[in-house]
Amino acid sequence: MKKVLKFLAYPLTAVLATTVNIVLFILSTEFAVSFIRTVSLIVYIFVGGIVLHKIKDKKIKIYSLIFTACLMLAGGIACLTVMANGSDTAVWASIIAFPFSISVASIFKDYYLEAIYMIAFVISTVLPVITSYIASKIFELKKKPLKAVLIAVMILICISSAIQSTVTIFSIAKDAIYKDGEFYNAYYDINGNKYESNEEVPYYDKEGNVYYYTYNHPVEEYSEEWYSYVGEMTDKNGKEYNVEDFYVYADGHIFMDKDETVKLREDLPEDAVTDWIYVDSEGNICGMLMGVSYSSDGEPYFGMGNEYKTK
Repeated sequence: MKKVLKFLAYPLTAVLATTVNIVLFILSTEFAVSFIRTVSLIVYIFVGGIVLHKIKDKKIKIYSLIFTACLMLAGGIACLTVMANGSDTAVWASIIAFPFSISVASIFKDYYLEAIYMIAFVISTVLPVITSYIASKIFELKKKPLKAVLIAVMILICISSAIQSTVTIFSIAKDAIYKDGEFYNAYYDINGNKYESNEEVPYYDKEGNVYYYTYNHPVEEYSEEWYSYVGEMTDKNGKEYNVEDFYVYADGHIFMDKDETVKLREDLPEDAVTDWIYVDSEGNICGMLMGVSYSSDGEPYFGMGNEYKTK
């Protein structure tokens, strides 16, 4: 019975790493994606390494390592097979169970699910086993100074990974709203102020008037009106205007074209793909307000072709 427990001790380390990652994923997707690799590294180095170090029977240790490696390989192949069929669940499962493989395979992200990506993913599924084995050898060292130095190196590797994960979270949080354990895309105005929804964003014209892009007239989903309803612009007094009459300048200010003086530009290349396709009566470049967003520094932008907003 003791031999069986010793044999299963290391495979249970892999179960522990996956379980912790699942809990992290439940708490917050973004935190999970950012810290899963760090958590796995800590578990496989210190828990897995110490577990293997404590197994004195070399035969049991080798069999346990081989068994775990085979489980990892089989799981990795299974994940890839399901991923190839377009399963999002398999993608998340691979991130949770095989963070090292995801990191290695991402080197070949331009060849996603092609042969080189799959080979890199499958081979690297055994990296946790190799990591734990190397850690166990360090814990077995008799020379205390060397052992202390190598343990310090392992700790520094974990700290480095944690710092990188923290930087990733901050880069996500910088342009997002954190609510109920998740990060959501933030919306900005011309001054770079952050909002939770687009309807909260104030749009300013050059005279200082403020408007909001609202949806004050709910319509039945998938009805004929639903397909054509694009919302309206509402001023601070609650007066509504046709959103299709509003345009935005390259500096972020908006204006209402009451007299229909806006024209199509004639200076754009034939192959230009952009929403900055209009000029006002004075020749200033502009785009329709619908579809515009502001970056965190207050710059207006559309989905593509923003290089044409000033030329």
